[in-house]
Amino acid sequence: MIGPSGVRSPMAAGDPDAQFDAFYTACFSRVRKALGALTHDTHAAEDATQEAFVRAKRHWPKLMAYDKPEAWVQRVAFQRLRRIQRSRRDQPTDESTVEHPDPGADLADEVAQREELYAAIRTLPRRRAEVIVLCHLRGYSRCEVATMLRITESTVRTHLALAEAQLHRLLGLPDTGHQGETG
Repeated sequence: MIGPSGVRSPMAAGDPDAQFDAFYTACFSRVRKALGALTHDTHAAEDATQEAFVRAKRHWPKLMAYDKPEAWVQRVAFQRLRRIQRSRRDQPTDESTVEHPDPGADLADEVAQREELYAAIRTLPRRRAEVIVLCHLRGYSRCEVATMLRITESTVRTHLALAEAQLHRLLGLPDTGHQGETG
């Protein structure tokens, strides 16, 4: 099968159910972690990820031909997370939904820095947070992010530059002057 870009997809041959199972196994935790960077609500991140993969399963015959079906799932998961967050906006936060890592002594600083970064990302406007997560935490190019979020590449660059500058201020880091240049 040929994907949307005209290139044969590596997942195009073989049993579709087995391919979906392998895709799910390979991608679920990456998609879930990206959503986890956007919210403290681990249940919402988990639910949104699961629902995105349920939709992917329904559309698998088409998606398996895509060059990057994971990008489709990531976009759907972001959309679902936004809907969940809107529906829960007026509900009180349940402390049990907040992720509390139990790091070993050697990982404590790394975990603290990651949590500080995630907390800073969560203060960004939604679109900036999504762009920063997709570009820097997931490693997608600006072009891929633009396609996923259905915005222009120049809009991605703008959100990325603004998000990076805001994160530098929030985290007390020096401004490197290279905002928006990755990806």
